[in-house]
Amino acid sequence: DHDYYLNTDADNFRYDERHVIKEKEPLLNKQESYRDQEGNVGWILTSKLPLHNIEDEVVGVVGIGHDITKQKDDERERQRLEKQLWHAQKMETIRTLAGRPAHDFNNLLMGIQGHTSLIETEIDANHPFREHLKAIEQCVMSASHLNSQLLGFAREGKYEVISIVLNELIDDTAEMFGRTRKELRILKEFETDLWVIEADGSQIEQVLINLFINAWQAMGESDSKDIYLKTENVLLDKAY
Repeated sequence: DHDYYLNTDADNFRYDERHVIKEKEPLLNKQESYRDQEGNVGWILTSKLPLHNIEDEVVGVVGIGHDITKQKDDERERQRLEKQLWHAQKMETIRTLAGRPAHDFNNLLMGIQGHTSLIETEIDANHPFREHLKAIEQCVMSASHLNSQLLGFAREGKYEVISIVLNELIDDTAEMFGRTRKELRILKEFETDLWVIEADGSQIEQVLINLFINAWQAMGESDSKDIYLKTENVLLDKAY
């Protein structure tokens, strides 16, 4: 044994052999790890049986060993792949569950923000509830940010790039935002033959909503409540 294996492993094998001789019982199908003289790790499946002389005395051990290193490696690889597949399936399920209500939740947030805005238009600027309404709007914005992260997680950080008619997306998003801000007037000047773009619709929609919110928040009490939207085809070269 010491000629083929490291001393520690060889000593373990010798211990099993002495045990077989002492107990006069076979040791069957034991899996044992080993390291060869170069330190490479392997596995063997061994069976050791007591060797009897004609007087039925145990005088030695007959051992049979089968190297199962490849089978063990294959089994570990199979288990690794199964674990990887299970994890991927679990994450896909979580992403599906996370992504499904995210868009609806965003619409609910816009509804909350819209009703808050309507209440603000009906109360005096010094009304004690105005601070609470501002706090609600801040919570809505925070929730919207978290919802965007949830959508990103549902897509595993990947964009869903599709062909988008930008005029339609801007118009739909503006209409949705306008319903939550009754005091606003949204004026549109759209290019009639606007080029189709390749982009992630949810990302562009979120950008537009943020722009609308920033524009609305920047308006003073005495300012006009107009938002101007314009689209046009523009080529941006290196000089630009």
